Amino acid sequence: MKHINCFDFSGLYEDYAHRREDLPGDGLLYHRIDCTDIRGCGRYCDPAAREEIIRRIREAVSFDGDGAGGRSVSLIDSGNYHFMSRLLTSRLQRPYQMVLYDHHPDMRASAFADAPDDPESGLLSCGGWVRDALLFDPYLKGVVMRGVDAALCEEERSALEERLLSALWTEPDASLPVYLSVDKDVLGDTEVVTNWDQGDMTLDALCADIRRLVSSHEILGADICGAPEVRAGRGALVRNRDCDAAILRVIFEGL
Repeated sequence: MKHINCFDFSGLYEDYAHRREDLPGDGLLYHRIDCTDIRGCGRYCDPAAREEIIRRIREAVSFDGDGAGGRSVSLIDSGNYHFMSRLLTSRLQRPYQMVLYDHHPDMRASAFADAPDDPESGLLSCGGWVRDALLFDPYLKGVVMRGVDAALCEEERSALEERLLSALWTEPDASLPVYLSVDKDVLGDTEVVTNWDQGDMTLDALCADIRRLVSSHEILGADICGAPEVRAGRGALVRNRDCDAAILRVIFEGL
């Protein structure tokens, strides 16, 4: 059974359960995890929210013996919640690499960290979770970024600790399994509407690149964010759902 976990912080996924025909293939188990009651987790995730989200991840996401959710894909709402990738991968218990599709590099140091060497002490942010993972996840060996804005990447690389730069790779390592994270703001706004500034990748190009990746690497799990605000209107929400379905179809080809 292949799982789609929908972590719903905004009410976005309330109708997904009624539209299973839009989701790919057979043998899927859809599960909405209601997170609309959790406070302290919009863009920044405070320690109390982090603890509660991790509790819900433990209840919702099935992992095999080595901690890999090999048949688990999560939808994680808008880009405001991309820090969820950090919390989802924190349960992996084997060496892996991350391939990230995102218009933003998400490597900023948190302005609100209480103790630089304590991953639990400060606020985890949607704009700094990659740096947090590189600093504190012993199993994450490297991150490959696709579609990232070059100027933003250079700006954030210049402020990154020297010891972390070697973990920013240009190509995936053929010997390591992959955790895949997709922020739909990597796409142009003619493809989908998000609540952040966007890149110019086409959905066809994104799906083709993911297809090459899943055909050549073991996939430990994946997540997709980059949804619009619920108030964006029906047209934007339908486009978002269709975009999710297209990406899910390709990911599940490799699972």
